[in-house]
Amino acid sequence: MKLLLETVAKPRREYGGHAAPTSLTTLVDSFIALQQETIALGRARIFHVSVHPSAVAEHEKKQAIKGLEISLRAMNITADWPPSYFDPKDLVVLANQEVMTVLGGVNANNRALRQQYAIVNSRNMPLLIRIQLCHLALTQYSADKDWALFLSPIGFLDDSHRRNWYTVAGQQTKVFTTTKHFLSYTYNALMHRNKTFNVGMFAHWLLQSRDVQKVADFVHNDPAELWTDREMMHRYATVVIIRRIPTGVLG
Repeated sequence: MKLLLETVAKPRREYGGHAAPTSLTTLVDSFIALQQETIALGRARIFHVSVHPSAVAEHEKKQAIKGLEISLRAMNITADWPPSYFDPKDLVVLANQEVMTVLGGVNANNRALRQQYAIVNSRNMPLLIRIQLCHLALTQYSADKDWALFLSPIGFLDDSHRRNWYTVAGQQTKVFTTTKHFLSYTYNALMHRNKTFNVGMFAHWLLQSRDVQKVADFVHNDPAELWTDREMMHRYATVVIIRRIPTGVLG
């Protein structure tokens, strides 16, 4: 649970909108406030504890899975899901309520969807891109694979660009992540999880300045109309594969 909270706390701190609070955002706000109070207490006494990195990662993974149990039971998902071999950051994406509503219980042996979803194209709502990536990972990935798949589409260079688009695009850009987060995930997959490849999907769109007012009008009425418009928010996709090449030992 701590892993989940720490993962969502950073974008919550950077969020500049005024959306109505939910039970999740209230929990995260309380967690952030507690962190700030702890920092204000001053420096604590230092104790040196040696813990093997793999043991820490395994503990975080178990905690992330445990944090999903209540939601899974509420949705009558009784199988061992999601598979325990996913990285903790993957589990955070798979734990998204909208993703679980469609893919809860899906794995390599059970491909039956809880709900059908539209074929993904350049004019779908952004959430469908994430669902498609998660479906691909759940049905094709296993612990012995030498590749990893980043489960969110990459749409921004950094968090500041992401925040600037949040209101303009009807809050739908929350599905997209940044290049920085993708590269951090890639480094972990290749260097710490011993993967040979990491795959990500860059999804970007080109919006002319003359269309900005049209965007505002669309968002005011229905964000879905903006994202499904043929011209204004037409998306482009590029699959990026980063490969780890072992270096030889000079003798």
